[in-house]
Amino acid sequence: MIENNWIMPSGKEKGVVCYKCPYCGKEVAGKKHHIIQSEFYFPNVGISNTDIYYVLECPNCHRPTIYDVSDDATFPSGRSLKSVQHIPENIEKIYNEVCSCISAKCYTAAVILARTAIMHICVEQNACKNKTFAFYVDYLCDNHYIPQNAKGWVDKIRKMANDSVHNLEFWEKEDAYLIGKFLMYLLIFVYELPSQV
Repeated sequence: MIENNWIMPSGKEKGVVCYKCPYCGKEVAGKKHHIIQSEFYFPNVGISNTDIYYVLECPNCHRPTIYDVSDDATFPSGRSLKSVQHIPENIEKIYNEVCSCISAKCYTAAVILARTAIMHICVEQNACKNKTFAFYVDYLCDNHYIPQNAKGWVDKIRKMANDSVHNLEFWEKEDAYLIGKFLMYLLIFVYELPSQV
């Protein structure tokens, strides 16, 4: 039999957990206010308790966050990538969706959306329409939107070709962060930096 128990931390249980606050975006050591434990009863053995969630208070903004111990995740989920300034509204919406997908662990959706945004940005920067994703990544390299020392990173991005759309390939967390960061830096280079001159 499994039962969940809410307990108030005391003494050594009181501690803190390091996490990124989903409200203020700061890396903080959140104070535990509640611990939710699973209580397992095993016949002839006894009871075993395991922490499954903490309710944490951010020391910066003082707002509550639920922390999933087994998954190292927060609820609400925090923003996975930094905000970028001075980008067109339609691209900003897609970028925010990419960030939300990564935070919600919808990694395949994040990769497909990020890829679409990258292709759109390339066409906006005078690349030909209706080409492959690999073509657009090459376009960014050939037209110096990407630094030369990022070749290894770019090669990994290029391999995220259109096959997943047609073959129902699934992407993992590392893939989503890789292409998400690529998109973030591209947005900074194409939109944010020029606006500051």
